[in-house]
Amino acid sequence: GGRHVEFGYALAMGKPIVSSDVGDVKKNVGNGGIIVKPGSKEQIVKTIDNLLRDDDLCKKLGKNARRIALKNFDWPVVSKQFARVIKDAGGKHAL
Repeated sequence: GGRHVEFGYALAMGKPIVSSDVGDVKKNVGNGGIIVKPGSKEQIVKTIDNLLRDDDLCKKLGKNARRIALKNFDWPVVSKQFARVIKDAGGKHAL
């Protein structure tokens, strides 16, 4: 869905993600952010506040985020994944 695109953009810009643990968020964010308990507004606020106060942690997560984006969401990677999906679906012309 759209959330993956938003995460991809934030990760690519080296921005740490703060999100609740729903779906496959943990898999996509990895060590490029902090995952909190679903529905816990207080934990989200506290986590964002901590990131704003801890520049070193923010930079560390941001660097991790950028690496994750390049590894998982860079166009050469995505195009290979897409070609594999087309081929697996029986497409005659793999990219």
